[in-house]
Amino acid sequence: MKNIHRGRLAILLTSGISTFLFVRHYANSDKPTASYDPIVEETPSQNNTKYILLYTSYFDFINWNRSKKTKGPDFFRSTKCPVTDCVITSQPDLLPSIDSFDALVFNAAERWP
Repeated sequence: MKNIHRGRLAILLTSGISTFLFVRHYANSDKPTASYDPIVEETPSQNNTKYILLYTSYFDFINWNRSKKTKGPDFFRSTKCPVTDCVITSQPDLLPSIDSFDALVFNAAERWP
């Protein structure tokens, strides 16, 4: 009789510990262990203008109703856009580096250069 109780206790204890470890492991598994994004320190400034680069040549071909390669806040105000603090361009040399743009827009149907 004692062996049956010991066996049940061992099974219960083993399953309890296994369940605890399983729950603990999977409760923390959705948290990243390392960040692959570089930490960017933003300095507060009055100029919150966002720069958007139309990266692929598709946007030059269609021209998207743009007479110039770069459109600024005045263009967005004239189209009654609710957001006007942005610049959209197809000129990658507008800013010192491509990393300086806030967003890059690609045409998925176009092959990479």
